[in-house]
Amino acid sequence: INLKTTDEKVIKLTALDNGIKFNDYEGKIVLLDFFATWCPPCLAEIPHLVEIQKTFTDHVQIIGVLMEESKSNEEIEEFRHNKNMNFPVTNSPENFHLSDALGGIKSLPTMVMYDKNGEYFTHYVGAAPQEMIEADIQKAIAHTDKTK
Repeated sequence: INLKTTDEKVIKLTALDNGIKFNDYEGKIVLLDFFATWCPPCLAEIPHLVEIQKTFTDHVQIIGVLMEESKSNEEIEEFRHNKNMNFPVTNSPENFHLSDALGGIKSLPTMVMYDKNGEYFTHYVGAAPQEMIEADIQKAIAHTDKTK
């Protein structure tokens, strides 16, 4: 699956036995954030995700996966700017293919975390506390370091 960001970059995803290989983000924990601009819990979570991206920039890459069909890249770029988002947002029909490939995203926000090897690590349905996400990132870093 090739996801297109709002600034026209392509993030290529390749299925693994127990996860996903993310081109350009190999060796990083990837946190996929399935969200919508109209979703209050999604909006509430953005400042926490911005802080996590800033704090763990060497270890983590957050990717926003927009679950809306009618937004232009310009609208989403303005949204990103207004929310000070420091991570890419994908806006393409492939977002829905990815959702289907993961078993269907039933509620927003939903986040899925993959360790530095691209293996599934954990997921969150609904808004998750920043402290919980950060604790799981620390566990994923330790887990990956042990499996090297």
